[in-house]
Amino acid sequence: MVRLVGYDTEKEKIGICYDGKLLWRELSDLQHWDRWLHSHLKKLGRNFERIPTKRLKKLVQNSWSMDEVTEGKRPEMTKSIAVCNKWLSSLIELLPGEEAQSFLNDEIYMNKKEATVARLKAQKAAKDYGQFFSSTSSIEKVCECLQKLYSAQEIESSVFLEPSCGDGRFFQHIQSIRGQKIIAMEIDASVAGLARKSAVGLSNLSVEITIADFLSSSRQIDTESNLIVVGNPPFSNSHNPHDDIAYQFIQHCAVEWCANTIAFILPDRCLKPDYTAKVLADLNLHGHEWKLAESVHEPQSSFDFLGTKKIQKPSVIQIYHRFQ
Repeated sequence: MVRLVGYDTEKEKIGICYDGKLLWRELSDLQHWDRWLHSHLKKLGRNFERIPTKRLKKLVQNSWSMDEVTEGKRPEMTKSIAVCNKWLSSLIELLPGEEAQSFLNDEIYMNKKEATVARLKAQKAAKDYGQFFSSTSSIEKVCECLQKLYSAQEIESSVFLEPSCGDGRFFQHIQSIRGQKIIAMEIDASVAGLARKSAVGLSNLSVEITIADFLSSSRQIDTESNLIVVGNPPFSNSHNPHDDIAYQFIQHCAVEWCANTIAFILPDRCLKPDYTAKVLADLNLHGHEWKLAESVHEPQSSFDFLGTKKIQKPSVIQIYHRFQ
Protein backbone atom coordinates (compact mmCIF):
# COMPACT_ATOMS: atom_id res chain seq x y z
CA MET A 1 0.00 0.00 0.00
CA VAL A 2 1.22 3.50 -0.85
CA ARG A 3 -0.03 6.75 0.63
CA LEU A 4 0.93 10.36 1.36
CA VAL A 5 1.93 11.00 4.99
CA GLY A 6 3.12 14.61 5.00
CA TYR A 7 5.05 17.49 3.52
CA ASP A 8 8.21 19.23 4.77
CA THR A 9 8.67 22.83 3.59
CA GLU A 10 12.36 22.86 4.56
CA LYS A 11 13.13 19.77 2.51
CA GLU A 12 10.54 20.78 -0.11
CA LYS A 13 9.61 17.11 -0.27
CA ILE A 14 6.49 15.01 0.08
CA GLY A 15 6.45 12.15 2.58
CA ILE A 16 5.22 8.85 1.12
CA CYS A 17 4.71 5.61 3.04
CA TYR A 18 5.25 2.43 1.00
CA ASP A 19 5.31 -1.02 2.63
CA GLY A 20 6.05 0.57 6.00
CA LYS A 21 8.99 2.63 4.68
CA LEU A 22 9.06 6.43 4.63
CA LEU A 23 10.16 7.91 1.32
CA TRP A 24 10.79 11.59 0.60
CA ARG A 25 10.08 12.69 -2.95
CA GLU A 26 9.83 16.02 -4.75
CA LEU A 27 6.69 17.29 -6.43
CA SER A 28 8.63 17.27 -9.71
CA ASP A 29 9.19 13.50 -9.28
CA LEU A 30 5.45 12.87 -9.18
CA GLN A 31 4.91 15.15 -12.18
CA HIS A 32 7.68 13.38 -14.11
CA TRP A 33 6.24 9.89 -13.59
CA ASP A 34 2.74 11.15 -14.38
CA ARG A 35 3.97 12.43 -17.77
CA TRP A 36 6.02 9.30 -18.40
CA LEU A 37 3.15 6.89 -17.64
CA HIS A 38 0.65 8.93 -19.67
CA SER A 39 2.96 8.82 -22.70
CA HIS A 40 3.74 5.11 -22.19
CA LEU A 41 0.08 4.05 -21.94
CA LYS A 42 -1.00 6.32 -24.78
CA LYS A 43 1.27 4.35 -27.13
CA LEU A 44 -0.53 1.20 -25.96
CA GLY A 45 -3.95 2.72 -26.56
CA ARG A 46 -4.74 2.90 -22.83
CA ASN A 47 -5.89 5.78 -20.64
CA PHE A 48 -4.55 6.96 -17.31
CA GLU A 49 -6.15 9.42 -14.91
CA ARG A 50 -3.73 12.34 -14.74
CA ILE A 51 -2.16 13.82 -11.65
CA PRO A 52 -4.59 16.00 -9.59
CA THR A 53 -2.26 19.02 -9.83
CA LYS A 54 -4.45 21.60 -8.05
CA ARG A 55 -5.09 19.33 -5.06
CA LEU A 56 -1.45 18.26 -4.86
CA LYS A 57 -0.26 21.86 -4.91
CA LYS A 58 -2.56 22.61 -1.97
CA LEU A 59 -0.74 19.89 -0.05
CA VAL A 60 2.71 21.45 -0.61
CA GLN A 61 1.96 24.98 0.55
CA ASN A 62 2.71 24.28 4.25
CA SER A 63 4.28 21.55 6.32
CA TRP A 64 1.89 18.90 7.64
CA SER A 65 1.84 15.34 8.93
CA MET A 66 -0.70 12.52 8.76
CA ASP A 67 -0.92 12.58 12.54
CA GLU A 68 -2.27 16.14 12.37
CA VAL A 69 -4.86 15.11 9.80
CA THR A 70 -5.91 12.07 11.84
CA GLU A 71 -6.33 14.26 14.93
CA GLY A 72 -8.64 16.54 12.98
CA LYS A 73 -6.26 19.50 12.91
CA ARG A 74 -6.22 19.71 9.10
CA PRO A 75 -9.80 18.99 7.96
CA GLU A 76 -9.35 21.07 4.80
CA MET A 77 -6.76 18.57 3.56
CA THR A 78 -8.76 15.39 3.95
CA LYS A 79 -10.38 15.40 0.52
CA SER A 80 -7.18 16.42 -1.32
CA ILE A 81 -5.18 13.68 0.42
CA ALA A 82 -7.80 11.05 -0.48
CA VAL A 83 -7.85 12.09 -4.16
CA CYS A 84 -4.04 12.22 -4.37
CA ASN A 85 -3.69 8.83 -2.65
CA LYS A 86 -6.05 7.27 -5.19
CA TRP A 87 -3.99 8.70 -8.04
CA LEU A 88 -0.70 7.63 -6.41
CA SER A 89 -1.92 4.05 -5.91
CA SER A 90 -2.94 3.90 -9.55
CA LEU A 91 0.45 5.29 -10.63
CA ILE A 92 2.42 2.67 -8.68
CA GLU A 93 0.16 -0.14 -9.90
CA LEU A 94 0.57 0.81 -13.55
CA LEU A 95 4.29 1.68 -13.61
CA PRO A 96 6.39 -1.14 -15.12
CA GLY A 97 8.70 -2.87 -12.62
CA GLU A 98 11.95 -1.08 -13.45
CA GLU A 99 10.32 2.36 -13.50
CA ALA A 100 8.45 1.63 -10.26
CA GLN A 101 11.74 0.74 -8.57
CA SER A 102 13.26 4.02 -9.79
CA PHE A 103 10.55 5.75 -7.81
CA LEU A 104 10.24 3.47 -4.76
CA ASN A 105 13.80 2.26 -4.13
CA ASP A 106 15.83 4.98 -2.38
CA GLU A 107 19.21 3.82 -3.72
CA ILE A 108 18.03 3.55 -7.32
CA TYR A 109 16.14 6.83 -6.95
CA MET A 110 19.25 8.72 -5.75
CA ASN A 111 21.44 7.20 -8.48
CA LYS A 112 18.92 8.33 -11.11
CA LYS A 113 18.78 11.80 -9.56
CA GLU A 114 22.57 12.15 -9.63
CA ALA A 115 22.70 10.96 -13.23
CA THR A 116 20.04 13.49 -14.20
CA VAL A 117 21.91 16.32 -12.48
CA ALA A 118 25.13 15.31 -14.26
CA ARG A 119 23.33 15.14 -17.62
CA LEU A 120 21.76 18.58 -17.19
CA LYS A 121 25.10 20.01 -16.10
CA ALA A 122 26.74 18.55 -19.21
CA GLN A 123 23.98 19.95 -21.41
CA LYS A 124 24.40 23.43 -19.91
CA ALA A 125 28.17 23.28 -20.40
CA ALA A 126 27.71 22.13 -23.99
CA LYS A 127 25.37 25.04 -24.72
CA ASP A 128 27.59 27.55 -22.90
CA TYR A 129 30.65 26.41 -24.85
CA GLY A 130 28.82 26.05 -28.18
CA GLN A 131 29.71 22.36 -28.35
CA PHE A 132 28.22 21.14 -31.59
CA PHE A 133 30.62 18.53 -32.93
CA SER A 134 31.23 18.17 -36.66
CA SER A 135 29.97 15.28 -38.75
CA THR A 136 32.32 12.85 -40.48
CA SER A 137 31.34 14.14 -43.92
CA SER A 138 32.20 17.75 -43.03
CA ILE A 139 35.58 16.75 -41.56
CA GLU A 140 36.38 14.71 -44.67
CA LYS A 141 35.66 17.74 -46.86
CA VAL A 142 38.02 19.86 -44.76
CA CYS A 143 40.74 17.26 -45.33
CA GLU A 144 40.01 17.15 -49.06
CA CYS A 145 40.45 20.93 -49.24
CA LEU A 146 43.81 20.68 -47.48
CA GLN A 147 44.96 17.97 -49.88
CA LYS A 148 44.27 20.36 -52.77
CA LEU A 149 46.37 23.03 -51.09
CA TYR A 150 49.29 20.87 -49.88
CA SER A 151 51.25 17.89 -51.15
CA ALA A 152 51.42 14.74 -49.04
CA GLN A 153 55.01 15.59 -48.07
CA GLU A 154 54.00 19.11 -46.98
CA ILE A 155 51.19 17.70 -44.84
CA GLU A 156 53.60 15.24 -43.21
CA SER A 157 56.03 18.00 -42.25
CA SER A 158 53.34 20.37 -40.95
CA VAL A 159 52.09 20.77 -37.41
CA PHE A 160 48.30 20.70 -36.96
CA LEU A 161 46.53 22.82 -34.37
CA GLU A 162 42.96 22.12 -33.31
CA PRO A 163 41.92 24.94 -30.94
CA SER A 164 38.61 23.43 -29.78
CA CYS A 165 39.11 19.72 -30.30
CA GLY A 166 35.91 18.53 -28.62
CA ASP A 167 35.86 14.75 -28.43
CA GLY A 168 38.78 14.39 -30.85
CA ARG A 169 36.89 13.33 -33.94
CA PHE A 170 39.29 15.24 -36.23
CA PHE A 171 42.30 13.16 -35.11
CA GLN A 172 41.83 10.02 -37.21
CA HIS A 173 41.05 12.11 -40.30
CA ILE A 174 44.27 14.08 -39.93
CA GLN A 175 46.05 10.76 -39.59
CA SER A 176 44.36 9.54 -42.79
CA ILE A 177 45.92 12.37 -44.85
CA ARG A 178 49.34 11.60 -43.29
CA GLY A 179 49.43 14.31 -40.68
CA GLN A 180 51.92 13.39 -37.96
CA LYS A 181 51.59 15.95 -35.17
CA ILE A 182 48.56 17.61 -33.57
CA ILE A 183 48.41 20.22 -30.85
CA ALA A 184 44.87 20.15 -29.47
CA MET A 185 43.10 22.37 -26.96
CA GLU A 186 39.75 21.99 -25.23
CA ILE A 187 38.27 24.26 -22.56
CA ASP A 188 35.94 21.60 -21.09
CA ALA A 189 37.89 19.03 -19.04
CA SER A 190 35.23 16.31 -19.35
CA VAL A 191 35.17 16.61 -23.14
CA ALA A 192 38.98 16.69 -23.26
CA GLY A 193 38.87 13.28 -21.57
CA LEU A 194 36.91 11.95 -24.55
CA ALA A 195 39.50 13.44 -26.90
CA ARG A 196 42.28 11.60 -25.07
CA LYS A 197 40.43 8.32 -25.58
CA SER A 198 40.07 9.13 -29.30
CA ALA A 199 43.84 9.63 -29.55
CA VAL A 200 44.65 6.19 -28.14
CA GLY A 201 45.86 3.73 -30.76
CA LEU A 202 46.45 6.25 -33.56
CA SER A 203 49.77 5.09 -34.97
CA ASN A 204 52.34 7.51 -36.43
CA LEU A 205 50.43 10.43 -34.95
CA SER A 206 51.58 12.54 -32.00
CA VAL A 207 48.66 14.21 -30.17
CA GLU A 208 49.20 16.73 -27.37
CA ILE A 209 45.94 17.68 -25.63
CA THR A 210 45.77 20.67 -23.28
CA ILE A 211 42.80 21.78 -21.19
CA ALA A 212 42.80 25.52 -21.83
CA ASP A 213 40.98 28.50 -23.29
CA PHE A 214 42.44 28.82 -26.77
CA LEU A 215 41.86 32.58 -26.85
CA SER A 216 44.32 32.93 -23.95
CA SER A 217 47.03 30.82 -25.63
CA SER A 218 50.04 31.64 -27.81
CA ARG A 219 52.26 29.74 -30.26
CA GLN A 220 54.03 26.80 -28.67
CA ILE A 221 56.17 25.62 -31.60
CA ASP A 222 59.14 27.02 -33.51
CA THR A 223 58.46 29.73 -36.08
CA GLU A 224 59.86 27.63 -38.92
CA SER A 225 57.16 24.94 -38.75
CA ASN A 226 54.22 25.18 -41.14
CA LEU A 227 51.10 25.44 -38.97
CA ILE A 228 47.73 24.23 -40.26
CA VAL A 229 44.76 25.03 -38.02
CA VAL A 230 41.67 22.82 -38.34
CA GLY A 231 38.42 22.49 -36.48
CA ASN A 232 34.99 23.71 -35.68
CA PRO A 233 35.12 26.78 -33.40
CA PRO A 234 32.28 27.21 -30.89
CA PHE A 235 29.19 28.46 -32.67
CA SER A 236 27.76 31.83 -31.69
CA ASN A 237 24.95 33.95 -33.09
CA SER A 238 26.63 37.35 -33.02
CA HIS A 239 26.67 39.33 -36.25
CA ASN A 240 29.22 41.77 -34.85
CA PRO A 241 32.65 40.34 -35.80
CA HIS A 242 34.32 41.60 -32.63
CA ASP A 243 31.75 39.74 -30.47
CA ASP A 244 31.85 36.65 -32.68
CA ILE A 245 33.77 33.65 -31.33
CA ALA A 246 34.49 32.27 -34.81
CA TYR A 247 35.99 35.61 -35.85
CA GLN A 248 38.04 35.76 -32.64
CA PHE A 249 39.36 32.24 -33.26
CA ILE A 250 40.43 33.09 -36.81
CA GLN A 251 42.22 36.27 -35.70
CA HIS A 252 43.90 34.51 -32.76
CA CYS A 253 45.15 31.73 -35.04
CA ALA A 254 46.72 34.29 -37.36
CA VAL A 255 48.10 36.81 -34.86
CA GLU A 256 49.11 34.78 -31.79
CA TRP A 257 49.88 31.46 -33.48
CA CYS A 258 51.20 32.78 -36.83
CA ALA A 259 49.21 30.12 -38.68
CA ASN A 260 49.87 29.40 -42.32
CA THR A 261 46.42 27.94 -43.01
CA ILE A 262 43.14 28.11 -41.12
CA ALA A 263 40.62 25.45 -42.17
CA PHE A 264 37.40 25.85 -40.20
CA ILE A 265 33.82 24.60 -40.29
CA LEU A 266 31.79 27.74 -39.57
CA PRO A 267 28.15 28.87 -39.33
CA ASP A 268 26.86 29.66 -42.81
CA ARG A 269 26.44 33.34 -41.88
CA CYS A 270 30.26 33.47 -42.27
CA LEU A 271 29.67 32.89 -46.00
CA LYS A 272 28.43 36.46 -46.51
CA PRO A 273 30.78 38.59 -48.65
CA ASP A 274 30.82 41.41 -46.08
CA TYR A 275 31.89 38.96 -43.37
CA THR A 276 34.74 37.36 -45.33
CA ALA A 277 35.88 40.79 -46.53
CA LYS A 278 36.09 41.98 -42.92
CA VAL A 279 37.99 38.84 -41.87
CA LEU A 280 40.51 39.20 -44.71
CA ALA A 281 40.94 42.93 -44.16
CA ASP A 282 41.79 42.36 -40.49
CA LEU A 283 44.08 39.40 -41.26
CA ASN A 284 46.03 41.50 -43.76
CA LEU A 285 46.65 44.24 -41.19
CA HIS A 286 49.55 42.22 -39.75
CA GLY A 287 51.96 42.34 -42.68
CA HIS A 288 50.97 39.10 -44.43
CA GLU A 289 48.85 38.40 -47.47
CA TRP A 290 45.86 36.24 -46.66
CA LYS A 291 43.36 34.87 -49.15
CA LEU A 292 40.22 32.78 -48.94
CA ALA A 293 41.53 29.70 -50.74
CA GLU A 294 38.29 27.69 -50.48
CA SER A 295 34.71 28.27 -49.40
CA VAL A 296 32.29 25.33 -49.55
CA HIS A 297 28.67 25.88 -48.54
CA GLU A 298 27.10 22.95 -46.65
CA PRO A 299 23.35 23.76 -46.47
CA GLN A 300 22.42 20.25 -45.24
CA SER A 301 25.21 19.76 -42.72
CA SER A 302 24.57 18.25 -39.29
CA PHE A 303 26.30 18.42 -35.92
CA ASP A 304 26.31 16.19 -32.86
CA PHE A 305 25.16 17.70 -29.57
CA LEU A 306 26.63 15.75 -26.63
CA GLY A 307 27.33 12.89 -29.01
CA THR A 308 23.70 11.75 -28.92
CA LYS A 309 21.52 14.33 -30.63
CA LYS A 310 21.94 15.31 -34.26
CA ILE A 311 21.17 18.91 -35.16
CA GLN A 312 20.70 20.08 -38.72
CA LYS A 313 22.53 23.37 -39.14
CA PRO A 314 23.79 24.95 -42.39
CA SER A 315 27.52 25.60 -42.36
CA VAL A 316 30.43 26.63 -44.56
CA ILE A 317 33.92 25.17 -44.83
CA GLN A 318 36.40 28.00 -45.27
CA ILE A 319 40.13 27.75 -45.85
CA TYR A 320 42.06 30.93 -45.15
CA HIS A 321 45.66 30.69 -46.40
CA ARG A 322 48.66 32.94 -45.81
CA PHE A 323 50.90 33.39 -48.82
CA GLN A 324 54.63 33.87 -48.35
